[in-house]
Amino acid sequence: MNLGPKPHYWNNAYYRGLVEHRIDRLEALDKRKESILQTAPYLKRREKFGNSARVIWGIPIIAGILFPVIGVSFGFLYFLFGISFSFTLYNIYRYLDSDVKNRREKLFIAHQTELSLLADDASRAATEILSAWDSYNESFKDYPPDWNERRYIVKKRDDWSCAKCGWPSGFKRFARNLHVHHILSLSGGGNNALSNLITLCHVCHRKESGEGHKGIVYYPKAKWARRRRRS
Repeated sequence: MNLGPKPHYWNNAYYRGLVEHRIDRLEALDKRKESILQTAPYLKRREKFGNSARVIWGIPIIAGILFPVIGVSFGFLYFLFGISFSFTLYNIYRYLDSDVKNRREKLFIAHQTELSLLADDASRAATEILSAWDSYNESFKDYPPDWNERRYIVKKRDDWSCAKCGWPSGFKRFARNLHVHHILSLSGGGNNALSNLITLCHVCHRKESGEGHKGIVYYPKAKWARRRRRS
């Protein structure tokens, strides 16, 4: 019965415990992303250094050409040094640019893989929570915390009609309430599973054996609404 979390479920300690346990597991898995997050500043520094090399790599060769032209002593040596230094800076820029791109691509793939793993685990967590919550409510030896949701599902499944007499089909002139009845009572070993629940009008429900059925009475909708407001 995949209803999803309801706000009022959080008032139940069992449901809160299920969710908190799963959150702890997800946080433990989320720590695997720390290495990915730590890599990002490192790449940013390398990219900044590579951009600096790209900006200044041409300056030494320009200076090396100007020195011989203006007659600076050992200008030819400056020219050779400028060409070598510019070539070195250019290679540094090319290497860092390629390295940053490759690392970013790997980082992106790793991040997407990590997000996919976490999304899958979160989906399994939600399924496990709802499954455990459903089992808990089925085995609850009283009206379970999600009883209102179960009543709605059973009535909708039974087409909002009494499973015994078919009301309101053919009996629309008689006002009746629709109830949800345990086929095998909880005191008799039954549970709150949907297969053990059936829709009955209050007249047919009153005819069922078991404690409390004889006292079932009809509540008109207006009176029932006032009764609920008073309670």
